[in-house]
Amino acid sequence: MRHIECFVILLLFLASSFVIAHSSPQLLYSKEDSLVVFSSYEEFHPIYVNGDKELLEAASENEWIGDGSQANPIMIEGYSITGISWLIRVENVRLYFEVAENRLNGYDSDWSSILVRNSTNFTIRDNLVHNGTTGIRILNCSNFEIRDNTVMEEYTALYVTNCSASAIITRNLIHDCRSVGIAVLDCTGDLEDGFSIYENIIENLTAAAIYVRHSRYISISTNHIRFIEQTGIILSTDDSSWLYGSQCTISENNVQECSIGLSIMTSNNLVNNNTIQNCTGECLRLQSASEPDLSSSDNTVVWNIFALSQGYGVVIESGCRNNTFSQNDYILNTLTPQASDDGAFNTFRDNHYSDHTSPDFDNDLVVDTVYDLDGESENFDVRPNLVPHRLESILIMNQFFSRDNPFQFWDLVRIALSSILSAIFAIGIIAFVARRKNT
Repeated sequence: MRHIECFVILLLFLASSFVIAHSSPQLLYSKEDSLVVFSSYEEFHPIYVNGDKELLEAASENEWIGDGSQANPIMIEGYSITGISWLIRVENVRLYFEVAENRLNGYDSDWSSILVRNSTNFTIRDNLVHNGTTGIRILNCSNFEIRDNTVMEEYTALYVTNCSASAIITRNLIHDCRSVGIAVLDCTGDLEDGFSIYENIIENLTAAAIYVRHSRYISISTNHIRFIEQTGIILSTDDSSWLYGSQCTISENNVQECSIGLSIMTSNNLVNNNTIQNCTGECLRLQSASEPDLSSSDNTVVWNIFALSQGYGVVIESGCRNNTFSQNDYILNTLTPQASDDGAFNTFRDNHYSDHTSPDFDNDLVVDTVYDLDGESENFDVRPNLVPHRLESILIMNQFFSRDNPFQFWDLVRIALSSILSAIFAIGIIAFVARRKNT
């Protein structure tokens, strides 16, 4: 009986060792390439309403449900519309309304499939919009939400200009467009009512995924961006009013396979907890203006991963000042040093660099020598961290090292863990047998 019990324990050990040796962590984000599921459509003509009175008249004529109140918005829904002009156009409306679950084919039109102007209190959701110039265009509006739409094969998917809070753009699937995914121009949020762009999936575009110009207090977070020929996310403005386009937050975005991951030409922004990798250029670029005092400055860049770019992890152009880089992970970017600084008075501290992990004679997990940056500023990281700050950085290195030779890096880790478990189980077996003998 004693031998059987020991054999069972040994089998449990072997099973656990097999799991450790053969399991691989999943890297970052994957998604199902599926479209929104729609209900049946009614073939319909283009819709145009101007003002609350016309909206109520159209609702009565077409038997749209809702009375225009917040609790019971007027519903423009369930239509299949094809045309070469605006397909759904709403202007000067203050009543609550929704544009929902429509299939809109712009038929290579030069117009917007959905246009809302000078209006408030509306939602655009669950529409399939394709084959035009601009999928959804919002002008001079506030208190609106654009969510769960699929926009594809347009020139620009979403174009929002001269709008104010509150505004939400979320969970849209945007792909295969010839220019920009989401363009936000001359817009502003505030600390109480946000202007938020989050949880969108944007891929296979010619220009930028998200382009924010001359706008303040915009939050860009948890978006998944990949396969962009130019730049993943751009913050930009005019030289004449540079400081207006500022105080934005870019956080928790996953940006992959772009020319440049993130380009910032404004100041006083927070760039936090993003993962940017596999760019053909650099992961992040802070850009200068024609006037040095207006260059991108006073930004805080913290807890990001800049990985596997074919250029630098970070590039700072001349004239960019007083930017702070802290607790970021620079992982296996092609050019080394992995950051270049041509600006002035920029601070690098407590960042991890995959090409600078020794010496650490006092074992405090801080490399004992500074990390010299490239660039005219002759800047350096005074306190480079020995190990990555984020677990995802280790997963990225795991994928990189196992790509060409599967027996590297994590295989050694798994072998080490298996050895530790082996020792634990061996001690357990010895203790178990000894206890049985004593009884």
